[in-house]
Amino acid sequence: MEEYKQAILAFTALKNLIVLIPAFPILAGLFLLFSGRRNSKMVPQTAFFITLLTAVFTFFVSYKCYDPGLVYGFKWHWFESINFGYKIDGMAAVMLMTINLAALIAAFIGQDYFKKQEGNIGFIFSNMLIFLGGMNGVILSVDTIQFYFFYEMMLIPSYFLIAFYGESENCQKTGLKYFIFTHVGAVFLLLAFLFIYSKYGVTDIDSMRSILSALSLAESKFLFLAVFIGFAFKLAIFPFHTWLPDSYNDAPLPVTIMLAAGMINTGIYGMARFLFLFSNETLLYFSYPLIVMAVITQFYGGFMALAENRIKKIIAYSSISQMGYVLVGFASLASNGITGSVMHALNHGLAKALFFMVAGTVVLVTGKQLITEVSGLGSKYKDLGFYATIAGLALLGAPPLCGFTSEWLIFAGGFSTHFKSMIVLSVLATALTTGYSLYFVKRIFYGECPAGLQTVEIPVKMRVAMGLLTVLIFAAGIYPAFIMQLARGAVSLLSRI
Repeated sequence: MEEYKQAILAFTALKNLIVLIPAFPILAGLFLLFSGRRNSKMVPQTAFFITLLTAVFTFFVSYKCYDPGLVYGFKWHWFESINFGYKIDGMAAVMLMTINLAALIAAFIGQDYFKKQEGNIGFIFSNMLIFLGGMNGVILSVDTIQFYFFYEMMLIPSYFLIAFYGESENCQKTGLKYFIFTHVGAVFLLLAFLFIYSKYGVTDIDSMRSILSALSLAESKFLFLAVFIGFAFKLAIFPFHTWLPDSYNDAPLPVTIMLAAGMINTGIYGMARFLFLFSNETLLYFSYPLIVMAVITQFYGGFMALAENRIKKIIAYSSISQMGYVLVGFASLASNGITGSVMHALNHGLAKALFFMVAGTVVLVTGKQLITEVSGLGSKYKDLGFYATIAGLALLGAPPLCGFTSEWLIFAGGFSTHFKSMIVLSVLATALTTGYSLYFVKRIFYGECPAGLQTVEIPVKMRVAMGLLTVLIFAAGIYPAFIMQLARGAVSLLSRI
């Protein structure tokens, strides 16, 4: 009995669980890749169980980071000579929880969603698991080589899922566009990492702070731009956004959820982790241009969402707009603003996952892609209209939903800068969020149902997932202290004013 107890304690040690968070889904995905086709009926359930177990590991480890004294958690070296390891702090914990929750929902609804892909089910779920492992690896990396390896690992499986299992005739073109644009962003990061290594011989992320803060202003500006552009592609900041609308629209719904509520957080995390390694002089030099880009991104995404006719693409453009909020918080260089941006990663993930589930369900039950072809669904799907309303209100920051606290902190951080006129414009951009959210709900769920529109029942797993997300949106809005506590401890080292 004592030996059994010791084995359990060893397995659940924080160090061991952190290693498993990226390794478990990657190894399981590789296993399914080679054996999944032989027993396709069990593959979806197996993938869901693996994702669930990874999520449990993640939430257990993240809870340990609640102690504000654990600013950087700990570092575990598994190749001492090249200084690889895993690290988790409050900011990483917020990102990990969001990514793994999105993957869990995707695996849950994917059990029914991919039934028609019976011959390819092993390949689909194995790529979803490897995709998840890559995202987790990015968040936990302590070294630029390790970071870049996992960053590229996300790209290949997600490309396969979009290009070969997308839901449009142009999905292969969309997948190629996604691959090229996101890879170009990764190349900018690689150039910055190689420059630092070739000149200073350093790959450890924490050790780079003293190096980057001591660079000449010219070198610092060059590296800052390379790093920013690399992550701007991932966040779809204007004008680096063009891959996102088609990718989110054409990808299968479970994959869209992993992209919109999961993968985009790796860009948010990378931007926070790397940009704030630079000197105060460099950060202050770029602060105003980044705020301008952020506000342009907010308005561009909002106006495009209002003008768009395709149901899923409306929500895709809203993701671009929401990333503008995140960039405003980072560019403010203020503790409140950065904390709000980190919190918004989770809040945006919850709201966007719900919104995409509503949009995907509407397309699924009606067979229609255009918002002008659908109306009056509220008479049959009252709960679906409710979920759409909650998702829209959460995105625009209405209390007591999850988006309120993060947007309040972002704007508070912005108003502590000297660029108050731009922050006023940023606040006004919420009117666009109100506009496209209410238009979405009104157009689809009110009015007369078009003659001849055939509808089917919503799958039970879809209803369960949307109900769970709604509960979490309310919970994160009513009690934001847990996420705020996780974010503040790590973010306090990043703020500059």
